[in-house]
Amino acid sequence: MSVFDSIYSIIVILIFSGIAISLIYEKKARISPTPVLPAVRAKVMAMLDAQKMTPDNIVDLGCGWGGLVLKLKRLYPVCKVTGFEISPLPFWFSRLRTSLSSRVHIMRKNFFDKDISNNDIVTCYLSPYHMEKLKPQLENLKSGSVVISCSFPIKDWIPVQTEYVRGIFVMIPVFMYIIK
Repeated sequence: MSVFDSIYSIIVILIFSGIAISLIYEKKARISPTPVLPAVRAKVMAMLDAQKMTPDNIVDLGCGWGGLVLKLKRLYPVCKVTGFEISPLPFWFSRLRTSLSSRVHIMRKNFFDKDISNNDIVTCYLSPYHMEKLKPQLENLKSGSVVISCSFPIKDWIPVQTEYVRGIFVMIPVFMYIIK
């Protein structure tokens, strides 16, 4: 077996291992690690920028590959941005992408087990199942906190703003809620 064959074999094994790990965590987390489209990220950022907030703490629940976390840090350079991601591959990718950004913390923990009430902004791109499960935590946010949900609304909550982004086949809604 040549060196090229060995390298090729290692790469193939790593790729298939990554796919297997992703599928296991997709089943465990009940959601796939789907990245937020750049146009949706831009819409989220525009909606937040229009609020003229000066947040101290921001959390991205299910931060995936870290794209939104980095954008949030650019918009709010002096605030602490925390991302939660349970799936190992997106977690490590996010950790690597944000390793040079101060005041950005990516945690491989289940956000349902964490207190998120001290955050001024909460962003998420989660399924309806997860949004329903998340409601009690969101209800504990302080008054004036902003919740941005991409694609899926919070059941029985009325958004203060809903914007749409053209996707490949559908219009993708972005919902903004302000805690009273």
